[in-house]
Amino acid sequence: RSKSSGSREESLPNLPTFHTVDPVQEISINASAQKKAVNEIQIAEKKLTEFEQIYNITTDFQFRLDTYKKIGDLRDEIRSNKERIIKLKRNASYSQKCREKKRKILNKNQEVIQYDKPGHPSLLFEHPNLHDHIHDLIKFGAADEKR
Repeated sequence: RSKSSGSREESLPNLPTFHTVDPVQEISINASAQKKAVNEIQIAEKKLTEFEQIYNITTDFQFRLDTYKKIGDLRDEIRSNKERIIKLKRNASYSQKCREKKRKILNKNQEVIQYDKPGHPSLLFEHPNLHDHIHDLIKFGAADEKR
């Protein structure tokens, strides 16, 4: 029995005590899901470092095997969170492009008039009593007549 446990012990590779940590990409201020994933990565990397040190120090085969499995799980978690950040960044970029495209189409078809541009006075300059003007349009049906 001791012979078989000795050969199994040799089958587990030695892990390096130190590993390089990939720098986390820049996260925008309002990206809470990305920040959460980054925090999970940082926590998992700290645990990973500790488990690698424990793995390299211990001599008990069963404890070493359990630690090896835990290290694998932590590496998978880190990889999964990095992939998640990449997907979240890609989705944010796509939605930003869609908003820009929609804004261009609305401006091109003159469905939206921006009053803060040169040549377009502020809506408040045109209607100083904006609240009353909106109320009159709704109350007397003037909005329907303008359509």
